[in-house]
Amino acid sequence: MGALFDEIQAGASEEKSKIGAIRSTLAGIGSGIFKIPEGIFSLGASLIDLGADTNTAASVEEFFAKINPFDEAAEATTAGKIAELIVNIGVPGGIAFKAGNNLAKVAIAGKKSGRYLDPAQDLSNYLKQINLQNLMNLQ
Repeated sequence: MGALFDEIQAGASEEKSKIGAIRSTLAGIGSGIFKIPEGIFSLGASLIDLGADTNTAASVEEFFAKINPFDEAAEATTAGKIAELIVNIGVPGGIAFKAGNNLAKVAIAGKKSGRYLDPAQDLSNYLKQINLQNLMNLQ
């Protein structure tokens, strides 16, 4: 049994050694792009599993494992793993940063023009208006 395991392990490491760093890095970029929607769908499936006590997340992960052609080559070297991680985190993070930056610009422009939402001030004005109406009704 031990000899069979050693033979399988040697074959796997020999296959991984055939994949170069450049190929693995490029595969890491492709695999990272595949992993972005995989993460979104896995999160949704995990929430369904949590609420409905199903096993949806495992089937979603299995599906994406079948359709990702770059995964094995990306996992062959550290460079591929790092490239996959950078793409998987960097692309959605960059999109979120850009959206946050645009929201901040709109908020600053609204504050400068006096159209910025101030819930405390709006509530205070509303309560004053209600109080004045109640006083007028009492007289």
